[in-house]
Amino acid sequence: MGVIYATSKRSGKTYSVSIAGNNPTPAEQAEINSYIDQVEGVATTQAPLVDSESGGGNLIDFGQGFASGFGRGFADIPGGLASLLAAGLSYVPGDQGEEEIEAFGQGVTDAARSGIDYLIGTPDNSVASKSGQALGSLGSFLVPFAGGAKAASLLGGSARAMRATGTVSAGTMGVALGAQNQVDRIARVLEEGGEVDSKELAILMGGGIGATEALPVGKVFGAVANILKKVPKDVKEEAVKTIGKRLKSAGVAGLQEGGQEVVAAVLQDLVEKNLYNPDLEMSASAYQDDAIYGGGAGATFNFLLETVAGRRV
Repeated sequence: MGVIYATSKRSGKTYSVSIAGNNPTPAEQAEINSYIDQVEGVATTQAPLVDSESGGGNLIDFGQGFASGFGRGFADIPGGLASLLAAGLSYVPGDQGEEEIEAFGQGVTDAARSGIDYLIGTPDNSVASKSGQALGSLGSFLVPFAGGAKAASLLGGSARAMRATGTVSAGTMGVALGAQNQVDRIARVLEEGGEVDSKELAILMGGGIGATEALPVGKVFGAVANILKKVPKDVKEEAVKTIGKRLKSAGVAGLQEGGQEVVAAVLQDLVEKNLYNPDLEMSASAYQDDAIYGGGAGATFNFLLETVAGRRV
């Protein structure tokens, strides 16, 4: 699931809207046009819904969305890191080859995105597809988290040390994705004929916002430490044995993940609006999907992982 920015041909204002992928399908574009008409007071009819019969079914849509969200989480890392490095080097006197570094990283990301779309296809706008994308996107953070946690475990670290190391690893990925978020926004503004005078600062700030991805990750993936590490004799997490406490933990994790998604989206919008696109229209409705699907993905992952950990205990 992604957020794009549609410009009204009538007023020239820009609106942030949520779609399944990076480019709207014809059905999504129709919904976007109808939404803009309603906001600007020239239409009263509801945006057309995507024809559910045109999809491959809920399970297929969910699987396609999950695979797309998971793959794109990794596809955006090279471009984000390269642009972040180039933005930092731009403040160092002399030619550090910033443009070449950024071009190489963005080339890798563009190729990876195209490959994912070719192999998996572009997810539609159904609930199943969006749920799958949210779960897949969050699931991509499990890889660096588990890698960091396992490394700490091999070094004899405690469950707390594993959790902290995993969170830092996942946070590094979040920094790259946050920077790439701003790169995509800047590219859109330039394609629409706008000017961007604070590109490097925007990318650096986007990376900083991306670091907030690590805040709920420790809660969502915390049970990974119990799965990877040998269970101690004096088991401390008896709570995961009861379904009620698992659900409570999942609810907290969902609220944290959903809240983080909304906060990050708002902050990225504020960076764009205040640095290079003052016409960006910030709409509360654009953040609803971030809260619903992001929170649902966080709760689901937390519940599943704690269930696995609880069975092992």
